[in-house]
Amino acid sequence: MVTPPRTEGGDKRLWHKRWRLRERDQFASLGPGDDPLPVHRQDVSSTWDMAKDGKHWFDLRRQQALAERIAARRSQSNPERKSLQARLLAQWRAK
Repeated sequence: MVTPPRTEGGDKRLWHKRWRLRERDQFASLGPGDDPLPVHRQDVSSTWDMAKDGKHWFDLRRQQALAERIAARRSQSNPERKSLQARLLAQWRAK
């Protein structure tokens, strides 16, 4: 089991470094009458990339395969199996 780090300090420093670099690059490329556009934080980083996000990527193909296996074990009829599979996929995608 991997334990998360106590802080996100390193992730935040990296994010701010990338953000400042983009801001400096933008200011350097502006002409005399141009207005700068703000750099959005999602352009330089994602909360999914940080160490303490607590979430993991669950590939859609793996979701489909797992839902099929669970439905095949729990259900006897084909309509019931398809219904259970759809409910499982909807539940996993909602999280």
